[in-house]
Amino acid sequence: MKKWVALILALVIVLGMAGCGGSVNEPEPTATPEPTATPEPTPVIVRQTEHMDVIGICVDNSYVDKDGGPLKLVYLFYNLIATDENLKIDSKYTKLTINEKNTYESDHFASTASAMTYMPNYYYSSYIKDVYLGSSQLVVATFFIPEAELVAGRTITISDSQIPGSEAIFFYTDDIEFFESGEAIAKELDPEGYAEVMRAFEEADTETTRLVKSLINGYYWWGYVNSIKYEVEFWADNNFEVRTSVGITNQGTYSVRNGYIFCTYASNGNTIRIPYEIVNEDVEMDVTEAFDVMG
Repeated sequence: MKKWVALILALVIVLGMAGCGGSVNEPEPTATPEPTATPEPTPVIVRQTEHMDVIGICVDNSYVDKDGGPLKLVYLFYNLIATDENLKIDSKYTKLTINEKNTYESDHFASTASAMTYMPNYYYSSYIKDVYLGSSQLVVATFFIPEAELVAGRTITISDSQIPGSEAIFFYTDDIEFFESGEAIAKELDPEGYAEVMRAFEEADTETTRLVKSLINGYYWWGYVNSIKYEVEFWADNNFEVRTSVGITNQGTYSVRNGYIFCTYASNGNTIRIPYEIVNEDVEMDVTEAFDVMG
């Protein structure tokens, strides 16, 4: 009888242990892992393509928007490369988009873009210029852009129907350089051209001044600008008069420089710079260039 009781107790203990063992060996439930977000790739900066090489983008801090507005004068400098075809270019209709939102279109601002007075190596004009296969042309496009767009960390893209592949250009507003004046921009971006212009602007020596005056006083030069005829007449000692075919006239005094005749109006103090050169003991003047605000 005792043996049977012992066997029953042993069996109960064994079965109890088996039950405990079964619960211990069951795997604990695990949480489903959250999906990992794939980081977006950082866009690659592209400042040069097969046909376009961005040289710089600059702001002229001396420009003040009329009525105290927020617009800043922005210059885009680039090299247009006719790698595999003839191209045409001007300074208008280039589109610059900032942060994939606002797009600004370039235009030719002759009286405002003062840097271009000192940058003869860059093409800046409303007129279309041919750039033939195998050659290149330095070009400037100018924009009016709100100052808030120009802070660091914003993206810049470009498009121009005259520049194949220009949509591939991509960089940041961090690359924008700020200058105190248009002249400072020219000195930095086109140092050789700036030095050339400054020499041409210097007053001519006594001998050259005497020679030029003897060749121009008593004569007039003329040219057409947008179907309007301009005549510039000079007389002793340093007087001039501008006459137009639409009846507008103005007078003042002139001075002889190394490469220009500076004509300053007595009425308002504005100066017209007429390029000239002495050829075969005669003076050749480019009146059209002096008065053309589109070129």
